[in-house]
Amino acid sequence: MTISITPSTHLARIYELLIDTYGEPENKPDYDPLGGLVGTILSQHTSDINSGRAYQQLVATLPTWE
Repeated sequence: MTISITPSTHLARIYELLIDTYGEPENKPDYDPLGGLVGTILSQHTSDINSGRAYQQLVATLPTWE
């Protein structure tokens, strides 16, 4: 007799084994995601030098995203 399990059950078991072995993963970005988005938008139509300057001026003027 063959026991069949669903893919989602199989994946859930694999996840449990990984957690038991390695612990819960930390999902903390090592960078500022919003700052990365703003930098990307600034660099869209200008050189890296100019977008870098613009980003630095923005951060100096508005130190938080609040």
